Amino acid sequence: SSGINAEWPLRPGFFERIARNVDVKSAGKFFDRLLAGVCEETSTGICLNSIFNVLEELVEMGVNTVEDFDDYDDGDRKYQKEQEKRCDAMFGSYRAWEKDGRDLSDFTGETEEFWKVALNMTAKATNAFYCEKKCKKDRGALYPCCLRRMLEDEKLFDNVQRVIESVYKIIPAMVYRFGWDGFYELDYRFESDWSAQELEERASWTVPANLRDALMRTLHAAKYCEGKIVRCSK
Repeated sequence: SSGINAEWPLRPGFFERIARNVDVKSAGKFFDRLLAGVCEETSTGICLNSIFNVLEELVEMGVNTVEDFDDYDDGDRKYQKEQEKRCDAMFGSYRAWEKDGRDLSDFTGETEEFWKVALNMTAKATNAFYCEKKCKKDRGALYPCCLRRMLEDEKLFDNVQRVIESVYKIIPAMVYRFGWDGFYELDYRFESDWSAQELEERASWTVPANLRDALMRTLHAAKYCEGKIVRCSK
């Protein structure tokens, strides 16, 4: 469809349409649960502090990976495998991403397929990071128990899903050509951009279960490791 590429200047009633149709109630519930999670008391003060500590360690690992990447790239496969098992770098995740072999640029015109491929690739990368047998014990420091509880909060992600679905459905009404020519008659230019079938499909669209599963496998990779579990840190 060419609708998504139609003119996009603001038209009278633009913000009113968003306010009436986007699921702000679910958005509010999401932020309430999110704030409750990040403000939970922990050994570091609150959960947000623990999350920032994790991010600091991830940045250090990212720096280690960048600094040693030329040696990794120039090394033979035996050397690369040794680097991929390091617990202080992200070569294992890099390898998992590259091994998938798909190019995301091939899916830019297919929104749902793009996210399906992208999330499956990120899920493989985070799985390699958290589930490397040699590093599982160390990964607990990057898996705060308060964060685990947030990631296991189904209602939090239910609210995210409802907001995404409401935004997806309102996209056609956000283009400039959406308007009325007469009594219950849509602007003919809008109807040329969006067919009745497309509008009907959008109205009934829900986030596919496999997309949500891939998202959770990306965000909560430690939960999906085979063998010994990754124990969260208090």
